[in-house]
Amino acid sequence: MSYRLPNKKFWKNKKVLVTGHSGFKGSWIVIWLIKLGAHVTGISLKPVNNPNLYSLANISNHCESKFINICNFDKLKNEIQLIKPDIVIHLAAQPLVRNSY
Repeated sequence: MSYRLPNKKFWKNKKVLVTGHSGFKGSWIVIWLIKLGAHVTGISLKPVNNPNLYSLANISNHCESKFINICNFDKLKNEIQLIKPDIVIHLAAQPLVRNSY
């Protein structure tokens, strides 16, 4: 199996919105996108665990963070219209199955 690295030219200066950016996977993708030259804005809830990757990696120093609940459609819509992202990566989720019900 062969692997390809992400195309740095593609991501350079792209405005990327990542939902769930304060979570484990969201924080990692923000790190990757910044290394690739993207301008990242994250929308998520504040991290609840301590320690967490978002805080340990200082994600807030590298991207604009908006802490809103994506279930609030009006706020989410307004933020997306302000951000005008080229790409949206949706990772926001309820990680605990029992709570998601």
